[in-house]
Amino acid sequence: MVLDTAGTVKAYSTISVGNVTPSSSGAGITFPATASASSDANTLDDYEEGTWTPGFAFGGNAVGVTYTAGNSGIYTKIGRVVTVIANVALTNKGSSTGNATITGLPFTAATGAEPNYSAVSFGNVSFLTFVEVPVATVGGGETVIYLREITSAGGGTALTNADFDNQTQTRITVSYFVS
Repeated sequence: MVLDTAGTVKAYSTISVGNVTPSSSGAGITFPATASASSDANTLDDYEEGTWTPGFAFGGNAVGVTYTAGNSGIYTKIGRVVTVIANVALTNKGSSTGNATITGLPFTAATGAEPNYSAVSFGNVSFLTFVEVPVATVGGGETVIYLREITSAGGGTALTNADFDNQTQTRITVSYFVS
């Protein structure tokens, strides 16, 4: 809107905001389907929402793992930060052994000199037998969440297939960086 010298308010059909022109219909700011990367770190150049399918693996394998119908995930990507929510419910943990991971992240985590911090929140964990504080990390250059626990002594250990029951259910929220 512009106020001219006579005091009349003039409205325009579009309002320009930087290099973005939102619709006057109230639709908001839209981003292209493929990110339009900017060399300016302070430019928001990507936004995306979607679904993904999380899975459990033990020692990198998922032999015999089966899930209930409630196994699902959603994500939001804003610039370089991805936040995923996974609801994973087992009906059978399968026969694989080794460290526990949630697989299938929708974007590969950042690698190299950039830090790849993961913010994690667990909710509704059931039929999981560890006794300490659950934590998780996302491996740089990977699409995997590593499930761990912090012990009362302050050390961290990997959760393994032995910590899971055939009916394990967990909801986890993780935020991580992408390149």
